[in-house]
Amino acid sequence: MMKNKFAVKASLFTLILAMLAIGTYAAVAVMKKNTITEKSTIVDPQWYQYDGSGDPTDASNYTLIQPQPADDGEANTLCPGTEEMCAVRALPGSSTQPATFSNQFKQDISNALANSAPTTEIKLHD
Repeated sequence: MMKNKFAVKASLFTLILAMLAIGTYAAVAVMKKNTITEKSTIVDPQWYQYDGSGDPTDASNYTLIQPQPADDGEANTLCPGTEEMCAVRALPGSSTQPATFSNQFKQDISNALANSAPTTEIKLHD
């Protein structure tokens, strides 16, 4: 009788360990899937050229620059001078236009124009 109790306890212990292992495997698989999904939804800002018509704080007045500048140094050569709106680096919206600008980004554009002071995301030219 003593052997049977031990065998039952050992079997129960083995079953619990197996269930923990399966649960851990499933949790890791879900975490990996979520990590892959999160990485695939990250969107980098792109450069858009101002078309010269309308409000420079309206995203619909910009079109995607092709090819994109390779780095910040190349982006700095997009627009010589510092007087008028030229280009912005913003999140993509449609295939050729940026997403709607936030109120803060609109203010940054207005400030850059008012002060003739380009930023890393806002380029001006003569």
